[in-house]
Amino acid sequence: MSDGNKSKKTLARRLAPLAVLVAGIIVARILAGGPPTPKTEVTPATPAQEAVYRLISPQQVPVVVSAYGKLDTRRTLELAAEVGGKIVATNDAYMVGNTVAANQVLLSLDDIDAKTEFARAQARLAEAEEQLANERGRGRQAKREWRDLGSDEANALFLREPQAHRVELAVTAAKADLRLAQRNIERLQIRAPFNAVIKSISADLGDYVNKATVVATLLDTSTLEVHLPLSPKQYRSLNFSPEDFAQGVPVMLHREQDSLAAKIYRTAAVVDSDTRLYTAIATIDPAANTKGWRIGEFLRADIPGTRSQAMLAVPPEAIYEQRFIRLINADNTLAMLPIEISHSDESAVYVKSKTAALAEPLRVIVSGLAVSAPGTPLQPIADSAQEPSTATPAPSANTEFNGVVEL
Repeated sequence: MSDGNKSKKTLARRLAPLAVLVAGIIVARILAGGPPTPKTEVTPATPAQEAVYRLISPQQVPVVVSAYGKLDTRRTLELAAEVGGKIVATNDAYMVGNTVAANQVLLSLDDIDAKTEFARAQARLAEAEEQLANERGRGRQAKREWRDLGSDEANALFLREPQAHRVELAVTAAKADLRLAQRNIERLQIRAPFNAVIKSISADLGDYVNKATVVATLLDTSTLEVHLPLSPKQYRSLNFSPEDFAQGVPVMLHREQDSLAAKIYRTAAVVDSDTRLYTAIATIDPAANTKGWRIGEFLRADIPGTRSQAMLAVPPEAIYEQRFIRLINADNTLAMLPIEISHSDESAVYVKSKTAALAEPLRVIVSGLAVSAPGTPLQPIADSAQEPSTATPAPSANTEFNGVVEL
């Protein structure tokens, strides 16, 4: 090996550790520097949603208790035959669900037996009257005979007074039998005792019925009632007095979009032993039932109490999920106010706040929103349907709510 080759190998061996050291330094610097820093992206601001609002001020409204009950009748009657006989005729209205008037004939029974008994009663009366006439004649004859004997006094037996009295009683009994026979003929026609709806039918044309056999069940429609269960808290909040019941407590009954006025004149004297609920009884004048509400329909009743509370009268479209109304804060962001629906009428829904005291006007949103998250920026637009004099740019700062309102 030449001297030149030896020198090259020696130099390579000396430079190898230096190369390794330099490579290590480079790798260490790369690792210490970390990954490259990404470019910062600027998120564009969320555009404000348009929100149509109405400025609504709280108002003192009487506390209204809502209760639910079924439209019912005051009386249910099992109509029974008063005499026996075969049903030979029925009224066209004698069908389940039909309305019948007071004293209307529903069924007619065969009258042969009743008329035969009436004729027999007439004969018995005539016979008894004949006997009475005979006995009175005999009594007058006996009295003349006794006087002819020269005495003014005679015993009752000789004058046939007991016999005449017995026959007088027989005449009275015969007259009573005749009246009963006549009444039984009238009872062959089974009539509705009051204005009613036929709930069910137990006997029909061709059937034979005995005395006291139930032929139909009638629901009295002369007075309609709704029994409304109330919790002890609801009953106390109404705070009614006997004077209130004397003149009738007004109540509004609701069925879907229909309403009907009624009055409460009494409450049940007994608290339900199972539920511990009170019962108020609302009475409806049938003449006022012009919309044809039917017995058995489920109704909601709004009963006004004697105390008042701060409420908001909002349009139905302002109610969100039946639990909130959406408000516009002073900084034009969205807030959710938890509410409790008190009652409603033809113009508004009356709501109570569950969390915040209502004192100043609020901007209540009456339009739909794409996003209903609290804090969402909004672009307020006054509702054109509201009176211009009631609209203002924004409520004062102390009416601002942060998100879902909490106390």
